[in-house]
Amino acid sequence: RDEIFAWGIRNPWGLSFDEGRLFVADVGQNRFEEVNLVVNGGNYGWPRAEGLASFDQENPTAEAKLEEVTASDEFVRPILAYPHNESLGTAEGYGISITGGHVYRGKALPSLQGHYVFADWGTSWATSNQGIFVGIPEAGNAWSLKILPGEAPMPSGEAMITAISKDSEGELYFLTNGSREPYKTDGFIWKMIPAK
Repeated sequence: RDEIFAWGIRNPWGLSFDEGRLFVADVGQNRFEEVNLVVNGGNYGWPRAEGLASFDQENPTAEAKLEEVTASDEFVRPILAYPHNESLGTAEGYGISITGGHVYRGKALPSLQGHYVFADWGTSWATSNQGIFVGIPEAGNAWSLKILPGEAPMPSGEAMITAISKDSEGELYFLTNGSREPYKTDGFIWKMIPAK
């Protein structure tokens, strides 16, 4: 139908616009999380692709590696994908439920200018081996993934990011809860600032 612009997106957890581009953080099923850039629309693969790999609904836990590009060329590929764990491939970050963010347009963190900042609800950004996810635009249409370690005085020891927003100046804010249960009410709002 003409009114359907983009399809094949499984479970968006965060949509944001930047300069006419729609960024869609798409939660995967069993293996990969992904970020889709919706500009011209099209088929983004679900339920026949998850991340960069083919997806078989009859065998949803089938072996796959992040590095293997097996999904059909008929799909619009995600600009970023990362696995749920190391057994699915080596990556900068791992997680089980992507939390969509925004392209940074603030002034406090100039090194992030034009980068897509997002998170994963399944990992705590305040622990030593996790952090904020950053999608970095490269030459052509390529993107790379980097992890920025988080640091905060956490009362509960964890900060699971459930949402990301921005103010009128383009600075980013993170809504967290202190456990792996999204319905809890023990959360905080954090502003992203330069490390001291």
